[in-house]
Amino acid sequence: MKNKTKWIVGFSFGAVLLTVAMIWRADTLYREWDSKDGTIRVVVRKQWISSIIPAMPGQGGDAPGWVTVIDRRTGSILLHKRVAMVNAAESEIGEFKER
Repeated sequence: MKNKTKWIVGFSFGAVLLTVAMIWRADTLYREWDSKDGTIRVVVRKQWISSIIPAMPGQGGDAPGWVTVIDRRTGSILLHKRVAMVNAAESEIGEFKER
């Protein structure tokens, strides 16, 4: 009986770790825009876990995330970069500006 209990506890612990890792890594769309000529799309995503952790008013964009620059003609990714704060993503990719 003890061997079965060890397996159940071990499996449960592993399942909890896997779930936490998946939640921590998940992301949500923060903002997206196209370049002035429409050939480039910029997508900014932030960590999902940052959405459920309370923050002071005005600090929702301080969450870490990723910025991706996509060529709309070919669909290829030109840039995929991690950013410390998603509200600063535009300064990270200075050549692409919002319409």
